[in-house]
Amino acid sequence: MSNLRKLQSEDPYSTKVCLEEYLKNYPSDYSAFYFYIDILIILKEYDEALKQIKNVKKMYLSDKKITEKKIKEVLELLEEKALIRYYLATHQYDYALDYLEYNKSIKTYIELELKLYCYKKLGIKTNSSSSTYGCLQILDYNEERMINEVRNRMNSMVTSPDFPDKRRFKNDFPLEDVIKIVKENLREENKLCYGYIADTYVFKYDCCGRVDEKLQDYFKVSCYHDTNDILLMYPANKCEKLPYIDINYIKEEPKIKRLSQVEKFNRRYQK
Repeated sequence: MSNLRKLQSEDPYSTKVCLEEYLKNYPSDYSAFYFYIDILIILKEYDEALKQIKNVKKMYLSDKKITEKKIKEVLELLEEKALIRYYLATHQYDYALDYLEYNKSIKTYIELELKLYCYKKLGIKTNSSSSTYGCLQILDYNEERMINEVRNRMNSMVTSPDFPDKRRFKNDFPLEDVIKIVKENLREENKLCYGYIADTYVFKYDCCGRVDEKLQDYFKVSCYHDTNDILLMYPANKCEKLPYIDINYIKEEPKIKRLSQVEKFNRRYQK
């Protein structure tokens, strides 16, 4: 199982097949079911994910060997890691908000963003004093703010709890040009639902940046569910087995120099 967990972000398709085979032989391994549900959500197989969520809850509640305390812990974890993600991915924001109000185990900074996201989708007005990047983008999305956030990461090698390794684009990475191309190529079939409120897309652009100082040829783009509103972009490694779009062709486009009026005059009347 530990090896499968390492493959989750690198190749969810093969991981899903391996887990299905494993669960045929070990149908009472609850921890494997949690992982399987996570993979199903990543791959947008939402109906099957909900079916398995109900299946796990039923198994736990009927297992006489498990203590009530353990059952409570497991169901809370299942709600946080799977059911809330399921509701958000399938646009059932009222149900997601109910679970967020009930479930207190989720990390505080994530909980605030998710509640704000639900409020916005449900048209509920809220006053939030949070100045974090995520909250600001949810309340009032601004592309320039996103560009500045990515540029700051390019210059400062920012790390976070979600990305403890250091990731940054190269200084010559044509950010604005790439953003335009990315927005034109956000295809449903390439979408992976890794996050609570964001979809992930993978693009190939040779030598675009570094992860822990190692040069990489891929980067990931995180967008709010079913939109082209980019939340974050960052270089990524081990993406070869993920669905990706190769945009190296933009390097090959010739740059046409536009002549000034003086240059046009000199060229026209030069001897």
